[in-house]
Amino acid sequence: MPASIDSLTLAAHDVAVSAEFYTRVFGAKAERSGDCVTLDMGERASQLRLQQWDELAAQLGQDPATSGFRGFALSFIVATAEEVDTVLGRLPQSGGCVSKEPKNALWGYSAYATDPDGHHWKIASSKRHPLIGRPRLGGTFEPVAACETALTLGVSNMLDAKEFLATVGYAVKKDYKKFVKFDVGHGTSLGMYERKNLADDAGTDAQGDGFTGLMIGRRVQSPTDLRAVVDGAVGAGASRVRPGSGDLHDAEYLIDRDGFGWRIAG
Repeated sequence: MPASIDSLTLAAHDVAVSAEFYTRVFGAKAERSGDCVTLDMGERASQLRLQQWDELAAQLGQDPATSGFRGFALSFIVATAEEVDTVLGRLPQSGGCVSKEPKNALWGYSAYATDPDGHHWKIASSKRHPLIGRPRLGGTFEPVAACETALTLGVSNMLDAKEFLATVGYAVKKDYKKFVKFDVGHGTSLGMYERKNLADDAGTDAQGDGFTGLMIGRRVQSPTDLRAVVDGAVGAGASRVRPGSGDLHDAEYLIDRDGFGWRIAG
């Protein structure tokens, strides 16, 4: 069975404010545990966690300073264009904003939004709006279920990133040259663009530096698997920022070539 993305942790300056955003905009179910909030975004999503910004940076051995584009985007993909508009209509009341206006394309209808901490979300559907009539951005809070959620990484070198992701357990499923989709198990799917192309898609400048505010969680089955994944990742250019003992329950923390944090554990 393909490896899954078992969790995604986003850095938040105010965890309570961010949790309110995710419950109101996406209908997530929130559960607080200490200083973190765990969000259930539905069966099509991996576990999403919110952790205080400086704490997550320290956990990953990073300076918390950040500027510009952080090099990744999350996607919330729904069944219809009308549901895209419904989600977008919730943003002004929830601390988020539309960062790229919605529009039809050959493949469907989409827009980009940012959460209160500036993390990018693509809200999309494979269904387009009719050519006549204007989209209406409603503010209703009826549940909108995701058909799919996705994490897209923007990387500096596609070949290097594919090598690294293979060592972590994600094999290439489809390679479209400009975009790569990986073979992932349950939950959130995984894709990759060159950094500039992802920034273009999000409607923002590709320049950015510092802490990305993201940690990707991957679980393995045995201490042998844990050591093999970590050794392979380091061999593919990752930095081991918090070495564990090799015990299955002792997580290892990595930073890959593009600055994304990883937690590998049992």
